Parts: sequence; C-alpha cells; structure tokens
Amino acid sequence: MGRVTVDNSTKSFFSPELIFETDDKALNDRLGGTNTMYLLVEGAGDDAIKDPKILRAIGELQRFLENQPYVGKTLSLADFIMRMRSGYAWR
Repeated sequence: MGRVTVDNSTKSFFSPELIFETDDKALNDRLGGTNTMYLLVEGAGDDAIKDPKILRAIGELQRFLENQPYVGKTLSLADFIMRMRSGYAWR
C-alpha cells in the first residue's frame, strides 16, 4: 500500500462552489463515493480464488481498507460468497 500513488483526480481543478463539487460531496457523504479503485487478487494456480483462506484474506483486506481515511465502501467476491452462505440481507 505504501507504493500506491494517487495522481489522477481532476477534482482539484474545479472551484468548491460549483454544482459539480457540491453534488460530488453529497454522493461521497451518502454513498460509497465517486472515485473507484480496483484491486486484482491473483493466486498461484487455477481456481485459487475458491480457496477459503484466500476469500478470508480478501475479507480481511476489505476490513482493513474500510478503516482507512477516505475509503467509503468495499465490495468483493468474498461479500457475495458470504451472502450466499448466510442468507442474510446485504450489509
């Protein structure tokens, strides 16, 4: 994580008073956010993603990320698997 450099946001080019900025702030306050970041998890072999240890590790990574500043929401295959196994409603 220490090597990740964020350098693609153009939001800082706009005045905070513009409707675009106020709407963006409202979306970030009420939903998962308007900036998306994808992380790719690869395993050593075919179907590695089906390994419960891998899915658990993905869940742990999500919990860690959710506790970081500026992270609004996380979603992964692990969430869908947990939902299918438990039958509980979406969190």
